[in-house]
Amino acid sequence: TVGGSADGTVRLCADWAGLELTDAGVADWIDRLYEDVSARFARGLELQPGVHDLLSAAKAAGIPMMVVTNTFRRLADQALDSIGRHWFVGSVCGDEVAVGKPDPMPYRTAAGRLGVDPDDCLVFED
Repeated sequence: TVGGSADGTVRLCADWAGLELTDAGVADWIDRLYEDVSARFARGLELQPGVHDLLSAAKAAGIPMMVVTNTFRRLADQALDSIGRHWFVGSVCGDEVAVGKPDPMPYRTAAGRLGVDPDDCLVFED
């Protein structure tokens, strides 16, 4: 489901499991999924090895950084609070753009908010 929406992911899993879900059923599963992920985020997130050093060096060098994610704002904010919102000048979330990653629109939106040319940006993905 890389680049997929929560709706698309739930529908894909339901199809795979042979379940027929109404739109309300899909919404219910999305709510359950978000509650579970939210609880996990509330317990705290750890940065991968080397990420803290990279963020520290970029911040010290005055390089503006943004998070671009397909995750909806309500969960992304929890993740940012857990890892340290202070590293970033902003973020672009999946529910704020018409098309999500891997489409370039979210990245272009972030570059626009930074006031820089997308060609001058560097992206790190997990």
